[in-house]
Amino acid sequence: MFPEKVQSIILLDPVSPDNGRFRKELSKQEFRKSGVDKSLNIKICNIICSLGFGRLLRPLLKKSPPFYYYNKFSKGAEEYILNHLTQKKTYKTSIEEYSFIENGGKLKNMELIPGTIHIPLFLICHMPEIMKKEIEYYGNADNLTSTKVENLWVEIMKEYLKLSKKSDFMQARNSGHFIHLSDPEIIWNVIKSAASAPDNL
Repeated sequence: MFPEKVQSIILLDPVSPDNGRFRKELSKQEFRKSGVDKSLNIKICNIICSLGFGRLLRPLLKKSPPFYYYNKFSKGAEEYILNHLTQKKTYKTSIEEYSFIENGGKLKNMELIPGTIHIPLFLICHMPEIMKKEIEYYGNADNLTSTKVENLWVEIMKEYLKLSKKSDFMQARNSGHFIHLSDPEIIWNVIKSAASAPDNL
């Protein structure tokens, strides 16, 4: 809406208009184990919180993202996050987001047209080996499945690089999906680089 105010674009493990490829190109079993679709868990949490039992989720939430990736939150921040994650409106919003990106959702109407952006674009992705381990652990998937899911995920995200001739791809070496928690330095470095010399990138 305000292209004249934008110097550069930084994407962190972004969802894509081609997200539907996971359902199309993975078998039902592979898709189930991939962890791509978290809608069932979100709907279950929504029901629990709607019934007023959100506090029962706290022990489980403390072992899940964002706490899984970062354990240095202050007591106040931890309490704020847990309060947020035990309210039904949080899961209502998540359900709406999933309907936006799933097959038939509004996201499919977006197009990634090559060369339409004339400013630097930075695509920061997770580290494949870390993500494969998470897929295997949480989805009970074998290495062949996790590798297939991961390769497709990175391929889909790399489509964004075609938008700009000034695009750059990098991987956060310590990160799964929550790059801002496990590799904040790479984000700060890209922001500083983009802000200091946007015309030379």
